[in-house]
Amino acid sequence: MGTTHNRELTSLVKWPTTSCTLRCSKNTWTPYAPTIRRGFYHIVSSPEMAKEVMKTHDLVLADRFELIVGKIMFYNCTNIASTPYGDYWRQLWKICFLELLSAKHVQSFRSVREEEVSKLIRSISMSTTGPELKAINLSKKLFSMMNDITSRAAFGEKCKDKDIFLSSMHEALKLASSFDVDLFP
Repeated sequence: MGTTHNRELTSLVKWPTTSCTLRCSKNTWTPYAPTIRRGFYHIVSSPEMAKEVMKTHDLVLADRFELIVGKIMFYNCTNIASTPYGDYWRQLWKICFLELLSAKHVQSFRSVREEEVSKLIRSISMSTTGPELKAINLSKKLFSMMNDITSRAAFGEKCKDKDIFLSSMHEALKLASSFDVDLFP
């Protein structure tokens, strides 16, 4: 790639700290330097170096941070999305993708998905036809449809306490997407 990556990255940079780092890297760059430093992190700039990094640091890169939100909401990070990489995660992955999400298993619930989607479309069309047009909360309807599909596929029937579950799910998503103090030591 030569020295062109420094010029190209510098032209894309809007943050002063990054442009300073890139200016410093231009001053110290040698043909044998395979990375660009951005703040405390190195950005790998060659395919060979990326392959080497993935080979030697695969476990570190595959691991997830244990955040307080995962410990509180997901039973001490025991779900597939927040559990650290290891034997337990591999076992969860096998169960999830080889048993629950296999093509044959997913195809078996096609009629459930089609029925729930047609109910949603009917509900939307009934809300928009008539003498008085009313606003609809499409996000709420989509979450409700996804909940109905999931509960029918998993348990064979719709969730009785769907409204309570969806409101707690909404609260969980709001909390999970808010500022996380755990990111900073």
